[in-house]
Amino acid sequence: MGEYKNGSKHGYGILSWPSGRNYEGEFRNDKMEGHGTYSWPDRRLYVGEFKSGEMSGYGKMTWSSGRSYQGEFKHNMRNGQGAMKWPDQRDYVGTWRADKMQGNGTFNWPVGGGELKKFTGYMENDKMWAGTATFYNSE
Repeated sequence: MGEYKNGSKHGYGILSWPSGRNYEGEFRNDKMEGHGTYSWPDRRLYVGEFKSGEMSGYGKMTWSSGRSYQGEFKHNMRNGQGAMKWPDQRDYVGTWRADKMQGNGTFNWPVGGGELKKFTGYMENDKMWAGTATFYNSE
């Protein structure tokens, strides 16, 4: 359902698939393009920019588990600057490449007893690679 131009989806529209996926937002030349909302049957939700039918640009992805990512996307993956938060109080703010923590950033995680551990430095393929780790009390 939506607007058409020269036989193609163009303008605002809604698209639903039999699998339960849904898109609501802008189309250009039959592709998701511009701002939109995409949802999956497993309750993942993306709100943000699309380019050539893919999540590309700035957006926010949330998962039913409570995890969320806000930042840049490219080719349907986290790519560029962004922040991920997990429901167990872990968080990462920094650079992403091909859906992985890759580059400079800061990663915080609880270690028990009200203490948190913080790593600041370079991440390589979702792993702490080179930098400084410190403990501090969150209270």
